[in-house]
Amino acid sequence: MKLSAVLITYNESRNIERALRSVAWCDEIIVVDSGSSDDTVEKAKALGAQVFTRTFDGFGAQKGYAVSCAKNDMVLSLDADEEISEELRKSIESIPTSDHFDGYYLQRIDRFHGKILKHALGGQGSLIRLFDRRKGNFNLKTIHESVEISGATGKLRGMIYHDSYHSISVYFDKFNKHTSMMAELKFEQGKRTSVAGVLLRFPLSLFDSIVAKHCFLDGYEGVLMGIFHSLYTTVKYAKLLELQHSKV
Repeated sequence: MKLSAVLITYNESRNIERALRSVAWCDEIIVVDSGSSDDTVEKAKALGAQVFTRTFDGFGAQKGYAVSCAKNDMVLSLDADEEISEELRKSIESIPTSDHFDGYYLQRIDRFHGKILKHALGGQGSLIRLFDRRKGNFNLKTIHESVEISGATGKLRGMIYHDSYHSISVYFDKFNKHTSMMAELKFEQGKRTSVAGVLLRFPLSLFDSIVAKHCFLDGYEGVLMGIFHSLYTTVKYAKLLELQHSKV
């Protein structure tokens, strides 16, 4: 089975080599960069990737474009801060050339400060990341995009390790951009909130994350991510309320 790995990047110098080495066995690697100012592009080319440049207009559209650049019909989509495990690689390589599913759910799990987060926030669940592009592609959501498939799907053994937050600084580098994007998306969807709704978000989300979803079982790292997630949720809705007031 011929396979193309596709990634999108922006200033991913710290992560790109690990991600690309984990898919070096693929028949082709496509990277779509949105104007990195660091050496992401140079590193990607040095590792054999074909690099395209495109202005970023949302995660869904950017990833969909990356898929369209691939020459093979079977596509493996990976984020620059992710890594394919050896077990998952073997599972993918064992897929028959013919008589395979149109899409495959792959298990993703977070790592923070190098520690695997096994509970709640760290257990991201399964996502379709390996698929036949003739049967589907990413939707056009600006954030929290996903692959939509019109066909049969299966599931493979092995993990995608997600290192999005290898440091607190990196988490908050993304924090402002992502909370703004989510607030704008909710506003466009007709969602609304109130002052009470914003103020109650943090304590309710904190209890849900740390106690109800057992983040405390992951120790310091799990509790810290629970706190950060609760703050993220609160700021997202505070920005939604701000949008409501500015649009009046």
